[in-house]
Amino acid sequence: MSRKKSNFHKNLKNGGGGTTEAARLFNHYKNIATNLYRWENLPVGIESRHIEEALFNKGQVFFTELEDTTLGFSGFVALPCSSAGSINFYGDPTRFQMTGHGFCRFVEADEGVRILNNDSATPTIFHILHYVERMEQIDSIIQQNLKQQRFPYIVATTRHNEFTMKNIMRDIENGEEAIFLDKTLTEEGKLGVQAIQTNTPYLVDRLTQYRNELEKELLTFLGLNSTIQKKERLLVDETNANNSQIEMNLDLGYKQRELACSLINEKFGLNIEVHKTLDIIDPVLTSSLDSFGGGEPEDVE
Repeated sequence: MSRKKSNFHKNLKNGGGGTTEAARLFNHYKNIATNLYRWENLPVGIESRHIEEALFNKGQVFFTELEDTTLGFSGFVALPCSSAGSINFYGDPTRFQMTGHGFCRFVEADEGVRILNNDSATPTIFHILHYVERMEQIDSIIQQNLKQQRFPYIVATTRHNEFTMKNIMRDIENGEEAIFLDKTLTEEGKLGVQAIQTNTPYLVDRLTQYRNELEKELLTFLGLNSTIQKKERLLVDETNANNSQIEMNLDLGYKQRELACSLINEKFGLNIEVHKTLDIIDPVLTSSLDSFGGGEPEDVE
């Protein structure tokens, strides 16, 4: 990975650097990714967002019950964790380092339950950063291409007229309806300006389509469907294959969360549940559509 790309990722993860557009895109898709699943009946002090953000950034969370007299804390916690080096014969860690803001502790695997973001404990942030960087680059090119459409020329001028021409170009960019020039710029024998046509092609439509395809890829990875206009209609088999892929991607994260819920409830006597957010939203939307006459039409005799 190049230094430039590494810095782009590092700055975004730290909440700064990059560009305003990159930060906007990153936060937008991060919010989507951290709301794909909803945790319910969590102990006091733990919210669904705490678990999901930790899984988004670190890929794994350790849920346990702690009593820390130094911090004056007693209760359940769910914090990002990493392997502390010890593993069993399956290659699974048997010791973890839990970290929080101003907190660090080593725990044994049997003291709690490890929650995985997916089978490989890969943080979602890696994928979000990959797509955000590509989409931000496309947005930048689109803006540049739009500016070139407004003034598709290279201006040849003298040093004497350089400042004047910069002001003229700035007026054109700002959409001035009329621009008044000193007549000496065009008087015979004193021509100090020449505009060269660049024939800049209009690429906005093609770039926008490519950006939409990247967003579709990202949403599919997250387990969400997106409607992208196509010239031809999708075949039924193609649609079904796409839906299967989307559902599979969402299930990759859900099955580990569901397993963790079962283990946590069994170990600590709790009643925690986790749901796919879409499973909660879809019935509500369907019910709302039905109430407005948007359901299946009734048979008419």
